[in-house]
Amino acid sequence: MFSYPGKIKPEDSPELASSIDIDIVPTVLNLLGIRKDKRLEGIDLLDSKKRKSRKAVYGDIYVHDAFDLYDPSQNLAYRWIVEKDWKLFLPEKDIISENVKLLWDEWFSRRKDLPTTEAGLFQITEDPYETNNLLSRKQSKVEELTKKINKWYPYR
Repeated sequence: MFSYPGKIKPEDSPELASSIDIDIVPTVLNLLGIRKDKRLEGIDLLDSKKRKSRKAVYGDIYVHDAFDLYDPSQNLAYRWIVEKDWKLFLPEKDIISENVKLLWDEWFSRRKDLPTTEAGLFQITEDPYETNNLLSRKQSKVEELTKKINKWYPYR
């Protein structure tokens, strides 16, 4: 993920990391010798203790063309969590207001790269390509992870 000859020793690490957004800035700030603001989420990926202490990685995905600039939750497409062997993603079509439902349906119909508009639970260590959705068979795990997502991103 990072290359900085003479500063970063190459290594493989099995710990959870978010290359999408939250860990890049803290890592770069550390490399530049700048203290990270406490309000900034994410960890310095060069700190092995912080990587090992991380229990889960959370994320949210927004539609590219914003439906509502004043309420970002209206633009939310997915929330997700990866914790240990498990990944849960929750499409958020149900939370948008009636006045943007038609736009939402049209957006999803054009997006062939999105996996589905249904929720998914995968045991990613056993199913790295996410072909076996365990959502209906592991309801207790779905409830557990959904509570954690809702605590991290409470939109209701």
